[in-house]
Amino acid sequence: MTETPFVGRVDELARLRGELDDARDGARVVLIAGEAGVGKTRLVSEFQTLARARARCLIGRGSPLGTAIPFSLLVEALEGYLRSLKANDIAAVCGSRLAVLREVLPSVGAALPPDPSASPSRLATFEAFICLLEAIARDRPLVIVLDDAHRADPSSWELLHYLARNAPRSPLLVLATLRGESGERSPEIDAIVGLMLKDRLATELRLTPFGREDLGTLATRMLGPGAAPAALAEWLHERTNGNALFATALLEDLAADPSRRDVPRSIRAHVEALTAGLAPAGREVLGIAAVLGRSFSLRTIAQLIPADAGRWLDDLVRRGVLKERARDATVTYDFGHPLVQEVTYEGLGAARRRELHEDLARRLSDEPLAVRAYHAARGALPGDATAIALLRDAAREAERAQAHREALQHLGAAAALIPAGSPERADALDEIGWQAAEAGAHGVGAEALRELLALRTEPRERATVHMRLASLLSSGAGELVAAEIEAKEAVRLFESVGAEDRLAGALNELAWIRGEAGDLAAQVAGSRDALGRAEALGDERLTLHALGSVGYALAGMGQGDAAAEALERGCAIAMRRGDLVQRAWHAGALGLALFCAGRIEEATRVLDGALESGPALSAVPHVHRAFLNWFLGRWDLVLEDHRAVQALHPGSLPAFAAWTASLAGLVELARRHDAAGERHLEQGGRLYAKSDFYWHGALHDWSSGSAAALFGDLKTAQMRFTRAADRALRMGALAIEAIVLPELAEVRADTGDLTGAAEAATRARSLEATLQTTLATGQASYAEGVVLHARGRVADARAALRTAADIGGTLGLRFVQARALEQLGRASEATERVRASTEAARLYAAIGATRHEERVLAELRGLGAAGRRSAQAVGELTPREKEVVALLRTGLGNREIAARLQVSERTVETHLAHIYSKLGVEGRRELV
Repeated sequence: MTETPFVGRVDELARLRGELDDARDGARVVLIAGEAGVGKTRLVSEFQTLARARARCLIGRGSPLGTAIPFSLLVEALEGYLRSLKANDIAAVCGSRLAVLREVLPSVGAALPPDPSASPSRLATFEAFICLLEAIARDRPLVIVLDDAHRADPSSWELLHYLARNAPRSPLLVLATLRGESGERSPEIDAIVGLMLKDRLATELRLTPFGREDLGTLATRMLGPGAAPAALAEWLHERTNGNALFATALLEDLAADPSRRDVPRSIRAHVEALTAGLAPAGREVLGIAAVLGRSFSLRTIAQLIPADAGRWLDDLVRRGVLKERARDATVTYDFGHPLVQEVTYEGLGAARRRELHEDLARRLSDEPLAVRAYHAARGALPGDATAIALLRDAAREAERAQAHREALQHLGAAAALIPAGSPERADALDEIGWQAAEAGAHGVGAEALRELLALRTEPRERATVHMRLASLLSSGAGELVAAEIEAKEAVRLFESVGAEDRLAGALNELAWIRGEAGDLAAQVAGSRDALGRAEALGDERLTLHALGSVGYALAGMGQGDAAAEALERGCAIAMRRGDLVQRAWHAGALGLALFCAGRIEEATRVLDGALESGPALSAVPHVHRAFLNWFLGRWDLVLEDHRAVQALHPGSLPAFAAWTASLAGLVELARRHDAAGERHLEQGGRLYAKSDFYWHGALHDWSSGSAAALFGDLKTAQMRFTRAADRALRMGALAIEAIVLPELAEVRADTGDLTGAAEAATRARSLEATLQTTLATGQASYAEGVVLHARGRVADARAALRTAADIGGTLGLRFVQARALEQLGRASEATERVRASTEAARLYAAIGATRHEERVLAELRGLGAAGRRSAQAVGELTPREKEVVALLRTGLGNREIAARLQVSERTVETHLAHIYSKLGVEGRRELV
C-alpha cells in the first residue's frame, strides 16, 4: 500500500506545530482520535517529516500482541533510539537510575550488568522512564509518536498518565493516535483517557472525514489533473464517506484500471485485489503474518514457515501488503496499514485463526511468556490445561513486574478457558479478586468475587469471600454502604457455624468500615473485640490486623500515645512474620500516630526509615509522610510522596490515598504552579465528592480551603474549613480537628465573624486540654492569637503568637513557625514587626512557598526603609542557590547539577524556580 498524499489537515498540522512550540516549556500530550482509516497515521507522519528539522522523532506502534506485554508501546519507540547508541553511552544516561529498566528495555539490559538483588518499584520504573525521556530531549526537542495507542498495553497507558500528571520540564511532545469510539478501546484505556482529558493533562485532536473538496484534491494528486473531473469527488464521497484510507484504495484501483470506477469498493476488496494470484503457500504465509500482528520480525516468522517460503514474504512486500524494515541486521515486517492486517486476520475465519494461534503458542518457545500467553488465550479450547497454566504463569510474571492490569488480562483469559463450576475456575476467580485490588480495578474484582460466591457453598468459604468483597468495596472504591452489608454477612455466616478462628477477622473488617463511614468509636470497640478474640486464639495474623485498626482509629481520635503503642506492637509482629506489606502499612500508621501525639522527631524517623529501606509495598507510609512533610516544610517530599502513591495506584486513586492529590495541589498552588495545582485538587475532589471517607474527606476540605484562602476567596475557604471541622468533630477525630481549627479561626476573623472565630479558638483550647500535646498547644495558641489581634488585644495576641512560633520552631514544623511569625509581625510594631516578618519570609523562601513569601515581602516593603532593606535581604540567593547558578553558568544541565550537589533533578528545578523569582528573570537563558 503506497503512502497517502498529504491533503487538507492544514489546521490540524498547524495545531501540532503549536503543541511542539509549547512543549519547550514542559512536556505536552496530544491524543489524536478518529475512526479507522481517517488519516491519523498520515497526519503524524507528515508532522514528523516537518518536525525532524528541529526535533528527534521516535515512534512506537500498537498491535494486538502488544496489549499483553508491559510497556510495549514505549519500548518500541525508545529501542529505536537506544539501539543507535554505544553501550557506554547508554550506561551513562540517568546513571544508576536506568538500571531498573534492564528487564524492560533490551538495549539497557545489554549495556548494564545484571543485578539479581534488584527489585524495582513501580515508582522507580516510571521515574526511570521519565529520566530517560528527559535525557534524550536534553540536546534537542523529542517527539514520541504512539500510533494505534488503543492497542497498547495497560502499563504503557499508566506510564503515559503518570508522565502527563508529572510532566517533566523538558521539550517533549507525545502524540498518541487512537480510534475515536470508546467501544474500540478497552475499558481500562477508556478510563485513563477520560481522566487525562477531564484533568487537562492532555489535549484532544479529533479528525473528521474528508469533505468533497479534499477528496477532489486527493484524486488530482493521485491521478493527475486531467484524470480527476469534479464528479469524481462526489463519487468518492458516496463510496467512502470521506474515509481517507478507503478513498486512497479506490484511487489506486482507478489508477491501475479506470473501468473499476463503476464497481463499489471496500478495504476488504482492496486487500483481496492486492493478494489476488497468491498461491496457497503464499496465502498460508500471509495468514501466519496476520496472526502474528501488525509488526513481526523475520526471525519469528522464519520459525513458522517452510524454509523455501521466504519468497512469499518478498512477494507480499512487492504487492504493498507488507513493508520491510532492516536495521542492525534485524529485518522487521509491518502491514501497510493496521486495517490491512485486521481484514486479513478476519478473513481467515474463526476456526483457522484459532488453529494458528494455538500453533504459535506451542512453537514460539523462545518468545517472552506474555507473547505465548497472548496466542494461547486466542487459540486454546475450553479446558486446555496447558494453555491455562501458561496464562496463569504469565499473570504471575506480570505481577512480579507490578504490571497488575496485564496480570488481570491473563487471568481473565485463563478463567474463560476453565469450565463453569470447576474448582480451578474458583481458584482463578480468587486470584482475579486479589489482582484487581492491587490494580485498582474494583469493578473487575467485585464481579469476580460475586461469581466466586456462586461457586462457594460452604459457609466459611462464602463468609471469606464476603469479607474480601467488603474490603475491596471500602478502602478502594469508597462504597461504604455496600461494604458494610458484605461485612455483616461475613460475620453472620462465621457465627452460624461457630467459626471463632475466622470471626475475629470479619469483626475487624466490619469495624474498619464503620470507622471509614465516620464512627471511630465503633471502630475502636469492634477492633478491640476482634483483638481479644485473636489473642485468645493465638493468631498472630489476626492480631496484627486488629492492632492496626485500633491504632489507626486512636491516632485520629487524638490518643496518640495509645495508638503508637498498638502500632508498635503491630510493627514488631509484622517484622517477626516477615510480612513486608503489613510492616510498611503499620510503619505508615505509626508515623501518623506519633505526629498526632506531637512526637514529631520520632514520626519523621519512622516514616523516613520506612521509605528509605526500599520500595514501599503499601502507599500508607507515603500518604502519612506527605501529611507530616506539609508541616515540616519538606514540600519537595510532599510531591515525591504523591508521585509514589500515583505509581502504586495508577489510574483512579483509592479512597484512603486520594487526598494526597489535594495536598500536592496545595503545594503546587503555593509555588505558583497553578495549572498543576488545580488539576491535583480536582483529582482529590472527585472521589470525596461521592464519599465522605474517614477523616480523609475532611483533610481534602482543609486542603481545598487553604487553597481558596491563598487566592483570597474567603467565602469558599470558610465553607471548606467549617465542613472539615464539623466532619472531624462528628467522628471524634480530635487530632484532625485540632489541625483544622486554627485555619477556621483565622478565616472567620478575616471575614469579620469574630464570634465564630472566638468559638473556633475556644474549641482549640479545649482540645489542647484533652490532647495534652505540645502540637495542640501550638495550634491553640495560634488560633487564640489571631482572634485576640482581631479584637485589638495586641499585647495578648503577641504573647500567644510567640508561643505558637516557638513551638513550631522547637518541633521543626517550619510552615507552622512561618505562619505564626507572619501573624506575629502583623500584631507587632516597628523593629519587632520587621524582624518577625523577615524571619517568616525567610522560612517561606526555604520551603519554596512562593505565594506566602511574596505576600510577606509586599508587607515588608510597606514598612519604610528598614522593611525595604529586609525584603531585599530575603530576596538574596542562598548559598545553595548560588552554587546552582555557578554550575548552570558552566553549561551543565539539571541532571549534571543534581549529580554534583547529590540532590534530585526535581530539587534543582525547585532551586531554579526560586532563583528566577528572586532575580526577576524568565528562565535559564536570561539568567545565564
